[in-house]
Amino acid sequence: MTVLLSTSLVACGGDDNNVNNSGGFDLGEISVTVSGDMEGNFSGMADFDHLATGNIETWEISGHDYDPQSFSISFMDMVIGGSAERPLPGTHSIGGVLADYTAGFEYFPDPGNYFEYIEYSTIFGSNPTSGTLTVTSSNENTVKGSFEFTAYRVDDNLNIVGTVQVSGEFTANKRIN
Repeated sequence: MTVLLSTSLVACGGDDNNVNNSGGFDLGEISVTVSGDMEGNFSGMADFDHLATGNIETWEISGHDYDPQSFSISFMDMVIGGSAERPLPGTHSIGGVLADYTAGFEYFPDPGNYFEYIEYSTIFGSNPTSGTLTVTSSNENTVKGSFEFTAYRVDDNLNIVGTVQVSGEFTANKRIN
């Protein structure tokens, strides 16, 4: 199964020069509430990135905690033969491949053990959309907003074996490459 979420991200951003007042990098922030098959509240850093490889472009907002890592979340727009763009303020659909964004949530029951995780994704559901990504502000350095979506866990035969509802808020800063 393809892992949909980044588990080792370097994030930064914030000010025009991506440096905070003390000379360090501003990591952004995210808070996440999960209910359903698993329950929890999580918080950590958030960033965004645009990647173009051949005729495929992706635009992704990612979040995770660290030291040790216990969760990871991402929202991705992937376009083949076109342009993936930073989201403008407004409400965008989250769901399967026909939605504006796909989303995924990974939980690491043994924090720091990156080989043991439980993955939930919006691409496995039968509904074309399962939530929304609401962007309240967006510029080249920072994207802010909130989200709510339903994601699914599947077995090796792609049968749905679990469901979670995920919601939260974020301030994602531009990733330094």
